[in-house]
Amino acid sequence: QIAAGAVTVAAEREAQGTPTPDAPPHVASDPDALRPGSRSDAVEILQYRLDRLDERGPDGDRIPQTGQYGPDTEHAVRQFQTLHGLPATG
Repeated sequence: QIAAGAVTVAAEREAQGTPTPDAPPHVASDPDALRPGSRSDAVEILQYRLDRLDERGPDGDRIPQTGQYGPDTEHAVRQFQTLHGLPATG
């Protein structure tokens, strides 16, 4: 019953957008967060800024400024986060 209760509490917290204690804070609870699959002008601005910082995709190429948050953008964001001591959430 304890495990079932923990699952219920975790589900309630997730529904409210509150992270569970054992889960790291994550941008997924922020509806305005950019994440893989996002497509917007904000993603294009992010890609521009990553390019200006000389962050690269997994193949070493520049990040295309398409406005689509794909694998290249995610890789560059994770590199930036790691370089600056942030959790690499992408």
